[in-house]
Amino acid sequence: MTLETLSRTVPRDAAPSETPKTAAGLRKLPLDLIPPIALVEMAAVLGLGADCPAKAYGRWNWRSAPVEVETYVAALERHVLRWRAGEEIDDQTGLSHLASAMCCLALVGDAQEAGTLIDNRRGSPGVLAVMDRYDASSMPVVKPRAVAG
Repeated sequence: MTLETLSRTVPRDAAPSETPKTAAGLRKLPLDLIPPIALVEMAAVLGLGADCPAKAYGRWNWRSAPVEVETYVAALERHVLRWRAGEEIDDQTGLSHLASAMCCLALVGDAQEAGTLIDNRRGSPGVLAVMDRYDASSMPVVKPRAVAG
């Protein structure tokens, strides 16, 4: 881009145009809603897993060989529990627990789509019915306790 081209660029705060291209774009999948930080953090986690000699998983390994869903669910739960306990960064990787959790879900979804997911979910058959009984409208209102300061 030249300086002359940049000087002709419409300011960011300008009103959106009403061109056919804009109208068509509004009907497309809104990938711009995915927070860029999520993509960057996930790329760091996936890159480490793909390229780290100690791990040697390889790129797209969940597509080249079947993977069990419970392996990723267990990893997801470990990362979320550590994050909920206040640990932001995984001691083993130096990367975000949240990014690792997002990767677990992404890999399960991709493996499912690719036909390489082994569905070994060990959910309780009655858990959905129990959860449905405790929807928000049936739960008592509980006031939060004041935090001592």
